[in-house]
Amino acid sequence: MTIAAGLDVGSRIAKAVLIDENRRVLGKGLARTKPDFARVAREALEAALTQANVNEADVNYIASTG
Repeated sequence: MTIAAGLDVGSRIAKAVLIDENRRVLGKGLARTKPDFARVAREALEAALTQANVNEADVNYIASTG
């Protein structure tokens, strides 16, 4: 299975989503934005990974905005 992650760090909320090759949403995560953008992006990604019950090593692609 191919898994892609999308990350968006906004001014208030960081969002993450995991999708498979059929564009099915596997998991979503949110984190409140803080000065350390890398950390908040990681928090959102970890929440999505937990919801999807997958490991970061299973993610094939990561795209980000923000």
